[in-house]
Amino acid sequence: MLTDGGRLPISLIHVAGIKAFWKASSDSVTMSCQNAVQLARTAGFQTMALPLIGSGHGSLSLDESLQALRQALRPLNSDSGEAMTVRIVLRS
Repeated sequence: MLTDGGRLPISLIHVAGIKAFWKASSDSVTMSCQNAVQLARTAGFQTMALPLIGSGHGSLSLDESLQALRQALRPLNSDSGEAMTVRIVLRS
């Protein structure tokens, strides 16, 4: 879901990286990341930052979340679409 940033001068994309019983999986994180990137491209973003989806309440380890995000982002390296910078945020 794309929203304005409130008082921030940015737009925000919200994803639910969890599935049944509020638990995340590598697949749910990968799908959430891919959907967020697709929405960002549609909205004309040139850069985006991704937190470690599913690593909090979703119960994935930081490494599991990071690996799922990397897997989701890997096809972007060979994609012929518009270039976009994606940063994975490891901590706040």
